[in-house]
Amino acid sequence: MKKVLVLAVTLVMIISLAACGGDSDLPSGRLKVTIPDGFEEQSDVPEGISQYWLAEDGSNINMSETDSDPSVENAKEDQLLTMVKDQMEQVFGTEVEAEMVYFEGGEFLGAPGYSMSIKYSVQGVEFTQYQIMVATADGTYACTMTDMTGEYEDTFKSMVESAVIE
Repeated sequence: MKKVLVLAVTLVMIISLAACGGDSDLPSGRLKVTIPDGFEEQSDVPEGISQYWLAEDGSNINMSETDSDPSVENAKEDQLLTMVKDQMEQVFGTEVEAEMVYFEGGEFLGAPGYSMSIKYSVQGVEFTQYQIMVATADGTYACTMTDMTGEYEDTFKSMVESAVIE
């Protein structure tokens, strides 16, 4: 459980590194997704996370929010991978292998944003993280799924398909 919370907090730190002021040309609203069966909402939420769901196998989903940052539209695959890898290594205090599996940036749901997935290996533990991020006039929202089993890729794709800004 402690490692799962560390992973969630790491992603919040990464997201907050990019946060800056708002932009009135952005659409209004918040990112909303449908949480799949098997993930239970937790009342003990890591700092910086607005909502947190946990599956029995340790996989988790979290939603986080920072100030509006339209620069996420300019996110680059190699920069994100380097930043995430460096943050993970600081948190775990050991070398982390990280490989970007998928990245699509520019716009998501009519707002600046991106979606990506990264495979990790940390001290012999392999997992994948999936993330969508959008910037609206109300804030920058990220939905991140940490898949500890390798079985949730289709589940995350369904979450992406359910995503709306409202």
